[in-house]
Amino acid sequence: MQTHTPAGGQNEVTVAQKTADADADSRGRTQSLMTAKVNAQCDPNDKLTAVWLQEFVAIRQELAPGQEAGKVLKDAEKLLEALNSQGIFSVLHLESITMNGKLNDVIECAGYSEVISEYFDRIVAKKRRKTRFWSFIMSLAGDFQAMETVCVNYGVASALLLTMTFANFAEIGMDSWNHYRYLALTDEGCQNIAHSACNNETMMVKSPLAWRKYYCTATYRQIEEDPFLNLEGTPDECCLEAISCAMQMSWNMEFMFAFGNGGGSIALLLTVLYTSWLYIALHSTKANRDRFEEAKMLTMALRQEFFALHLLFLVGIALAFVGIIAVMTMKTTTRGLSWLVFVLSICGSIMAVYILIKCIYKVFKINQKVDAHRELSSRERAKESSRLSKATLSQKEQGL
Repeated sequence: MQTHTPAGGQNEVTVAQKTADADADSRGRTQSLMTAKVNAQCDPNDKLTAVWLQEFVAIRQELAPGQEAGKVLKDAEKLLEALNSQGIFSVLHLESITMNGKLNDVIECAGYSEVISEYFDRIVAKKRRKTRFWSFIMSLAGDFQAMETVCVNYGVASALLLTMTFANFAEIGMDSWNHYRYLALTDEGCQNIAHSACNNETMMVKSPLAWRKYYCTATYRQIEEDPFLNLEGTPDECCLEAISCAMQMSWNMEFMFAFGNGGGSIALLLTVLYTSWLYIALHSTKANRDRFEEAKMLTMALRQEFFALHLLFLVGIALAFVGIIAVMTMKTTTRGLSWLVFVLSICGSIMAVYILIKCIYKVFKINQKVDAHRELSSRERAKESSRLSKATLSQKEQGL
């Protein structure tokens, strides 16, 4: 028994196959022309010619090399005339006006502007591939506008955090430290030491404000009132080892407090000053930021300084977290709550690190997607744009 495919079905399959083949051919032409253009050696001082520009025209019109050569060359001559009328005569002139985002204003053609800007973007990407890691790290410094934004945001955030970390010193006094040593003495580790040394139920005291009895708390209150009290030869002498345990825990917390708030205050103060000086440096040079080459010289010269600013800000944030953890851990009434606050603070710190890594990873993945997007033909880009629009509309309908 033979099965016959309807003629309409055959036509649909043929049309779909032809469309797919056309897409593949279009993508192949676009990729081969653009790749060849990027890989070709080009002196920035070379004069612009219609022959050099005709490849951009062919790429935009998705034509194979040599296809409709007369029309492509004619359109390239019109493009060259539009560029020359605006004083753009060399590849360097074209690069400068393109990288400043002003090419479309010059030739008033969004299509050709897009292709030419993609060409220069690929040139930059090709240079960065030679040192992928350091190029990516240094690219985090951003362009001129990003540098200005970083100065403003880091300056405001650092000033607010600096106020908080410095205020912690006024918040914590001797009463707070005495209270924390008392909490440390009620810790299970110090209580085990007291139990082994004293092993006397009479040394256990329960305050009306406490949940249960603890060893040596009354002895500690005596020492708190008289720091030079001599307990040698007294029944309370057995508590000295447990009190030393509490003192060690208190010293660890005090080191954490001083290192976090003190170091964080210094780092954040330096960040505030650094952002102010860098902002001044950005606007104090002779560089004309409307000229691409001069703006590039400015950003390249300050790129390492802005990368150092990122690191300094992160150090300040990390130290501020340490200081906050110390203060929050101390300002509780029981050892259990103290541990709870400590664990919650550590979880918050881990989340902060995760967010930072996630943001950097997103930048890396977006760069990869952009590189992949540039390999698509115009038709494939339109399909991708349509897919993203539908996804965005679907999210809006779902209230996301």
